[in-house]
Amino acid sequence: MIAGPAQPPSPARLARVPWTRNERSAVAGLKTTSYAENVVALAEAARLGADEAVLANTVGDLCEGTGSNVFVE
Repeated sequence: MIAGPAQPPSPARLARVPWTRNERSAVAGLKTTSYAENVVALAEAARLGADEAVLANTVGDLCEGTGSNVFVE
């Protein structure tokens, strides 16, 4: 591994979709085989002209994307 200055990421267009992640779900934090919610959210993002959909949890906090994680730098 070589450490050095990071290259800026490519810009992405995001859309916040109206559906939420349930942080109290019985399967919260587990990898499950159902990707259906992500497919619906990503289709909505595409309809809005975005590359990725971001979702909030049930209390309105930014949670994750359909195929990405959220980091604040």
